[in-house]
Amino acid sequence: MNGAYFFLHYGPGGNCDAERAYFKNASVRLHFWDQPAARTFDELNEAVTSEFARFVATHKCLGIVGHSFGCDLAMNLANQQAKIGLRVPVILVAPIPNLISAFENLARCSAKQKDMKADLRQTIIEKLRALSTSRGERQVLWDLVFTIYGYPNVGRLFWYSDQAFLTFAQNARAYRAVDLTTWQNVLSDYISNHEPALSRTKLALTGDMTKVCLGSADPYLDDAMGASFWSQLIKKDNVLNFTDAAHYAHLEKIGDFIKFLTATDDK
Repeated sequence: MNGAYFFLHYGPGGNCDAERAYFKNASVRLHFWDQPAARTFDELNEAVTSEFARFVATHKCLGIVGHSFGCDLAMNLANQQAKIGLRVPVILVAPIPNLISAFENLARCSAKQKDMKADLRQTIIEKLRALSTSRGERQVLWDLVFTIYGYPNVGRLFWYSDQAFLTFAQNARAYRAVDLTTWQNVLSDYISNHEPALSRTKLALTGDMTKVCLGSADPYLDDAMGASFWSQLIKKDNVLNFTDAAHYAHLEKIGDFIKFLTATDDK
């Protein structure tokens, strides 16, 4: 069987269009699969498990790679497989330990942008305050999130440099849009019913084979959720924190990421 990595993209409701374009001529083989529409985290997990079964039937699995929310799916999948005796490396790119905190960080980051209109900045600040006092009430959370995405340049925040963002933006018209219904439904369900069991529990079976790749400029992450957080869970040598990358570190630093990825092959 040919060896390949099983890749789980951002989302839910997203796709692998960007990764397919960026890794088109890469020296490493990744299995890109677009996750289907779903209503709950469990429903999406069932689809992931089924696709992984099809994948390992024809490929030697070199590792499970997740990006953003795909990391949560990757950890869950690795935990399931470990229980039946299959232990494979797990590579997490821009994992998010706490989704509500991540959206709060994005709100703070966006509100600092000099080109943001004053009234939008004030609205974000007020809704951020409302979320804090509501203790994460879902409607208040989504009200904040969709207000943030009313900032025209919010996409720029996910890239370290203007050039990296422009390169992405020039090709983004060819990429399919996010399924916002799936995105909101699955994340709401995940926050309410699954997220507290993340990290320590799911890494218990895979921690010695887990690597984490981060961008220090990721607007979702603060010091409490970045490299220091993951260094307490897995070996520090397995945490790579790019100072010149953001949420899409695997695309901004593709060459270095491939080296980091393939270094797990013989372990």
